[in-house]
Amino acid sequence: MARLKYICTIIVKDLLESLQNKTILIVIILPLAASLLFSLMDSPGVDKNFQVGIVEENSDSLYNFIEEQVENFIVLDFPVVENGLQQIKSGQLDALIVMEKAEVNGRENFSVYINSQKALN
Repeated sequence: MARLKYICTIIVKDLLESLQNKTILIVIILPLAASLLFSLMDSPGVDKNFQVGIVEENSDSLYNFIEEQVENFIVLDFPVVENGLQQIKSGQLDALIVMEKAEVNGRENFSVYINSQKALN
């Protein structure tokens, strides 16, 4: 019995010392918080594939880049902006990116339309 009391005293002393040392708290709490966040992000209720429409006037460079480099995006090409906006309003498309060449400086400007009906929790 005396040994058990001695062991418990040492455990309590070590716990109190560890609470004073902030690095030990970070080492313990950070992995727990990260695992909780990753489990929330990977919940089965979240829509994992996003349908993104693209309207480009001159080239398909943005379409090709997203198609090759970005995962979880299903890219659809729209020749006319109105078709993409109809898809956004009907809820069939998650986002629409419209690339336009500016007349003044020749640079490409873009507009992004996002479907707010499918909010992620």
